[in-house]
This record gives sequence, C-alpha cells and structure tokens, in this order.
Amino acid sequence: MEDPREAVLRTRHERGPGLNVTEAREHDASDAPQASHGIFRDRAAERALWLVVGLAAVVLVYVNRHSWFGGDEWFILTDRGLTAGPGHKGLFEPHYEHWTTVPILAFRGLYSLVGLHSYLPYIALVIVVHLATVVLLWHVMVRSKIDPWVALCFVAVFAVLGTGFENLTNAWQVTLVAPLALGLAAILVVPESGPFTSRDAIAAAFMTIGMMCSGVALPMLLTVVLVALVRRGWRVAAATAAVPAAAYAIWYLAYGRESPAVAQTAPRAVPRFVWNGITDALGDVARLEAIGVIVVVAVSAWLVVQLLWRPIDRNLTVPVALAIGAVAFLAATGYRRGNLFGSDPAASRYAYVTVAFVLPLVALASQSLFRGSVWRRVVLILLTLVLVAAQVRKLDHQTDLARPGKDSDRGAVLATAALVREGRKFLLSRPLNAFEPQVTVDEIVQMDHDGKLPPIDEATVTDRLTVLARLDLFVGPDPVVPVSTVAHVKSARHLSLTTHADGCITVRARPDNELVLRITGPGTFRVRGEGLLALRLRDPATRAQGEIVYSVLPPHREQVVSASTTDGLLVVSFPTDHPTVLCDVVR
Repeated sequence: MEDPREAVLRTRHERGPGLNVTEAREHDASDAPQASHGIFRDRAAERALWLVVGLAAVVLVYVNRHSWFGGDEWFILTDRGLTAGPGHKGLFEPHYEHWTTVPILAFRGLYSLVGLHSYLPYIALVIVVHLATVVLLWHVMVRSKIDPWVALCFVAVFAVLGTGFENLTNAWQVTLVAPLALGLAAILVVPESGPFTSRDAIAAAFMTIGMMCSGVALPMLLTVVLVALVRRGWRVAAATAAVPAAAYAIWYLAYGRESPAVAQTAPRAVPRFVWNGITDALGDVARLEAIGVIVVVAVSAWLVVQLLWRPIDRNLTVPVALAIGAVAFLAATGYRRGNLFGSDPAASRYAYVTVAFVLPLVALASQSLFRGSVWRRVVLILLTLVLVAAQVRKLDHQTDLARPGKDSDRGAVLATAALVREGRKFLLSRPLNAFEPQVTVDEIVQMDHDGKLPPIDEATVTDRLTVLARLDLFVGPDPVVPVSTVAHVKSARHLSLTTHADGCITVRARPDNELVLRITGPGTFRVRGEGLLALRLRDPATRAQGEIVYSVLPPHREQVVSASTTDGLLVVSFPTDHPTVLCDVVR
C-alpha cells in the first residue's frame, strides 16, 4: 500500500488514472485493522519468544548442574597466556587450526575471577550466547516473512537442541556458537538497500570478532556477503567483507599457516559430509533418520520451484544464503577433518551449526503447511511440544552419560592436590583419565597454590585410590622402581592358578575375575600374556575402589608392573581369551 503523502508528490502518470489522495486514504483505512492485527500478533509472538528463552535457560542450567571442566578447556586453562612463552601458547596461536583469541580472553578472565570453584560462570557464557542466537534466528526468520508463530515453534526446538548437545553442555563450544550469533546480528543490522553506511561497518566489526572465535565465522561471512551482494551489489559486499577477511588473512599468515594439520585433507569426503551432515542433523532433530532425507528433498524441490518463478521472491535471500553457508561449513569441515579417525559429519557439535544455518529455509518452505485453519496450528503446536520434549530428554541423557567422567576428573584434581599437600611423590605426572593428558600434577599444584581449586576435602576415598592407581602403578617393558618382590596373593575369584617350579604362576581367567594382591612396599612383578590387564586399588576397610587403569599386554613380550603405593589392595583382572603368566608374586 502506498503512502498518500508520496502519492501527492508523484506525477499523475506515475500515480495512475485511478489513484488520488482520497482513494489512498480509503485504502489505508480499509487496511488498518489487518495491519493492526498483524502488529499485535508479532508482538504477542515476540513476548512468547522471551518466555521460550526463559524456559530454555532454566532447562540448560538444570542439565548442566553437574558439569565440570574437560577436553579443550584444560588446554586453555593450563596452556594459554596473554603471550607465548616456554611451555605455553599465547592469545593468537591456533587451537586445532582455529583462531580463538576472544574465547581465550573470556576463559582466562573467568579463571582469574572464579578459578575452578564453579563451572557455572563458564557454562553460562555459552548458554547466553546460544540464547542470543535463538532470539536472532527468530528475528531473521520474521524479517524473511516467516510467520512469527511458525518461527517461534522452530526456534523453540532449537533452544533446547539435544541434537547439538556438545555445544550446550561444554563451555568451550562457545567458539562455535559465537560466530553464528555474530553473523546473524550482522545480517539484521545491515540496511536492505543503499550504499555502504555505518551500519555496515558495525556488521563488519561483528564478523571480525567472529573471526577471532573460530573458523565457523568463515561460512557465516560468506552468508553475510551473499546477502549484501544480492541486495546491494558487489561494491557493498566487498566493502563489508574487507575488514574481517583482511584480519583473518593477516592472522593466518602470521600464525595459522604454522599450525600442524589435524588430519590430512580429504576432498573425497566432502560430498559425504555435506549430504550426511544435513540429512542426519535434521533427522536427529525429528528423532528419525529418514525424516532428514525427506525434509532435504522436499525443501530442495520447493526451492527449485521458487527460483524458477518470476519474479524471484526477495524473502528467499537470507534463508538461501544461510543454507549455502551450511553447505560451505560442512564442505570445509569434511575437507579438513574427513580423514580424522572417528570423524562424523553428524557429530553434535557440527549438527548444531548445521541446524542453525538451515532452519530459516526449512521454516520458510514448510510454513504453508501450518498456516490457515485452526487444526493446522494445533498440529504445529503439538509437533513442537513433542520435538521439544524429545530434545530435552536427549540433552538430559547426554549430560547423565557425561557425569561420571566429570565427577571423576573433579575428584582426581582435588585428590591430587590433597596427596601433594601430604608430601606424596608419584611415579607418573598425569592424574586424570587417558583422554585428559594435558593436566599434570605440577599444574594442579600451581592451581592449588593460587587458590583456584574447590575445597580439597571434597575428594573421596575413591578419588584418592583412582589417582594413586594412575600415578603410582606403571606397566611397561622395564621397571621404574627398584626390583623387589612385594606382591602377595590375598584372594582370587574366577581364576585357576597353577604354580610352576620357577615360582611363576599361570593364570586362567573366567569372566568377572580378580586377583587381590597385598603390596608391602615399592617393588615389581612380571606379567606375560595377551589382551587387556586391568588394575585398580581397593580400600580393605571400606571396600571402596578406585577406577580401573588398563594396560595392553603385547603377545609374547614380558611386561613389568611397577608399584610404589602401599595404599589399599591391588586388584588385578586378567584377559579371558589367553592364559597369563605372573612372576615374582608370592602365593
């Protein structure tokens, strides 16, 4: 509808034979109730959006109530400083090929304030950025003429996206979430027409900050540039991309190109990553893999029809650009990570990013299914509730699976600090599980000295026994303590023991077996077999046990078990497929 004031200023020919100010006012009056209703509906949907955000915040804080530090977070807390130096990196060295200066600064700032006393401030960082992404996604959808309530239902599912649980339960994953939020903000802040303005400069600043978070900013920058190119031409697009692209290029030449590759490049993996990444992510959202294929095929067919229709709907610009960003993200990930062992295009950290990119296009293509009759709205609401419940359930399930490992790592850190305070010395230096080799005894001692640890009296007997097994038991080809016979058999279960003339014992094991040894001092015993040897310490008074430490026995090669702890009983479990021979053990 044309503004009457503009109609007055136009020539009669431009206005057309039947349009005058009076008619324009009449049109305006007739359209007023509909426009008023639309504004009211948008505002109601926006109020509902903040309700969704609030409820999602409660859910995310709840499922993360037992979370603790792990994985990449330890590298940042133990191996990063403001500048590079002996034994640590600085702000600009790549983290697994990513430029992550901004998240490093955020983590180091939080560490200086709260140390390891609470994980909540760290996880709150990624929760806040994620919820900002939810709000920005809704606004991007509404601006693309997606029904506000349809958009609300889609982002409600994304707000508790169990499919992307890694990015919602690990604070360091803010590296992947932040570029999405910054890119969406850039799309919203730029004008839809006209030359380069200060708003474009703000968008460029957002994208430059995104570059300093992770490589996810690269496909997001491509999206922003495509939107500018279609709407406003190549000059504005180039100007928008100039600063963030230049910043990334400078960083790459100075630091990034020196980063060792995570894996050999895998161009052949690109098609698999793109197809499986999108279909599996959408299928997992629906909790049925085949749905992902159906959605991708249906949306692709719908998009082809829309692109063939003339004139092309300009509301397609942002959703299509974002979908292209998803393809670019998965293609780049497949190229760089396709040869990495266990690399999966549907891994939750990738699925989160993929869903964020493709959600607006899926919503735009499917909204006609949910508009019109009341029953369609009811179906949309019911479907949303089912999907939200399924996503929350998956989130809760995944955090429950991770909890034992998180609790174990926390207990191991505290127990290590407590044992060092007691003057204990260890054979080894890495007290956490095998997947956290970056945390050493010396680093834990420094954290304790700096007052960064929670109360160490929270460490349990189980935690102490776990740490002692990890640090004071060693299996290898050579002894690491003076050779001495210190192992005495106390009991055996589900084992057949045969003693030979040379004093060695042949062990034939059945499932659920254990040999309990009393260790009288630092010393060794020899073992020869094939398979996994499991060692753990048990407290004889409380029967509490530490976690198992596994060692692989190579066939036909004798190994030496070195023990320097006398705390508790040593419980040994043997492989059942082959007999094992023990020497220097007293029956």
